[in-house]
Amino acid sequence: MKLLLISAVLLLINNSCFGVVAEKNETDKIIYIKVKLIEGKPSEINYEILEGKIKTPKVQTFNPNDIYYELISSDETLIFEGSVSDPSIQKYEYTGDNGEIKSVEVKQDTSEFVVRTNCNEKISKINLFKIPAGGSLKKSKEKYMPLGSFKINLN
Repeated sequence: MKLLLISAVLLLINNSCFGVVAEKNETDKIIYIKVKLIEGKPSEINYEILEGKIKTPKVQTFNPNDIYYELISSDETLIFEGSVSDPSIQKYEYTGDNGEIKSVEVKQDTSEFVVRTNCNEKISKINLFKIPAGGSLKKSKEKYMPLGSFKINLN
């Protein structure tokens, strides 16, 4: 009987704690940044603030030929970083003459990608880099090729 009472109390505490955690915070915001690339270089940045919250992955992946981005505060502190596949490089598969599947990469002149993250009012700019082909690159960020830096005004 004692064990049953203890289990019931623990279950009640567990449910009430998860209820508090699961409630949506009214101040949760997402920054949605759209980057337009022309000939592989950023030409236009638009952003908006939306309601919601994004779960951020615990492990970031950085692959050759991806675009690395970092969101920076006015005092040059890194707030968030990540990478996206280069949208200007599209891979297409097709069936060859003998029925085998082949692929070809096509480079587009104009493309866009989106960066979505939880909003932080300290964000003041986004820095964009191209990760060079070959090798593990997270340890050698200084070798990333700068694409541009753009101000973001959230005030």
